Amino acid sequence: WVNDFYSSTQTNFSLRGWKTINNIVVIGLVGGFHNYNMPIYFDENKIPVQFPGSANAVLGQLLLSVKTKKFKSSTNFTYNKLSFGSPIRLPEFIVRESVYGDFCIFKKALQLQVGLDATYFSAYFADAYNPNLAQFYIQNSNVVGNYIFLSPWLSIKIKPVRVFVKADHLNAGMMGRNYIIIPHYPQNDFVLKFGLAWVFN
Repeated sequence: WVNDFYSSTQTNFSLRGWKTINNIVVIGLVGGFHNYNMPIYFDENKIPVQFPGSANAVLGQLLLSVKTKKFKSSTNFTYNKLSFGSPIRLPEFIVRESVYGDFCIFKKALQLQVGLDATYFSAYFADAYNPNLAQFYIQNSNVVGNYIFLSPWLSIKIKPVRVFVKADHLNAGMMGRNYIIIPHYPQNDFVLKFGLAWVFN
C-alpha cells in the first residue's frame, strides 16, 4: 500500500416504533444515525484511501401496511441524509410499494391474487464497480436513479396447483433507457416469469 491506514470505527443507533389501527393498518417509524470514523474506501482513481474525519448518515423510514380481506398493501419510504463530502453514497429517497388484491371465486374453488410491485430511488452518484479489482469505487461522472421499476404479477391457485406469472420491469424502455443502478451496468429489460407449484398428497 502507498498509504498507512489507521483503525476505523463504526457506530450505529436506531429507534423503532409501531402502531396498529383496528388490526387493519400498521404504521411504523424508524430513525437511525450512523457514524463512520475514518472509513477506508476506493477513490475515483481506484486507489484505496482513508477519509480524514467522520462520515455521518441519518436515516428515516416510514413503513405502512394495510391488510383487509381482499386488499393488501405495503409501503416502505426511506430518507437518507449524508454529511457534506462524505465518501458514502446513498440515494436521498427510496420508495418500495407492493399492492395486491386477494379474491376467491367460483365458490371459493379458485384463489386469485393480482398485484403490482414498484421501486423508485432518487438520482445520485452511485459507486462504480471495477471487475479487475472486484471493488466498488466512488465516481462523480454518472448519475443513476430517478427511475421507477414496475412489475405487475398474477397468482392463481386451484386446489393443489398454483400458477404464478410476473411481468418483471414491464415499463422497460417506456420511460427512457436510464434504468441503471450501478454505472455501466443496466438493470434487466422486461422479462416474463412463470412459476408452477403442484402439491401431491
